[in-house]
Amino acid sequence: MRKPDAEIFNHLLKKHDLSPKRTLFIDDKKENTDAAAALGIQVWNLKVGEEDVVDLFDKQLL
Repeated sequence: MRKPDAEIFNHLLKKHDLSPKRTLFIDDKKENTDAAAALGIQVWNLKVGEEDVVDLFDKQLL
């Protein structure tokens, strides 16, 4: 299983009993965040060199 295939996202949601609405997926590739978003997962398409994961709390994504 590999991103951006839905299979990997569904596997992780099921394995860890996660709700897509309450799950945040961060990636620097738009195709990966688009695939996760299509499943109802909250996403942040990180812009490398412009943003950092430490900015997460400033984003108020959830």
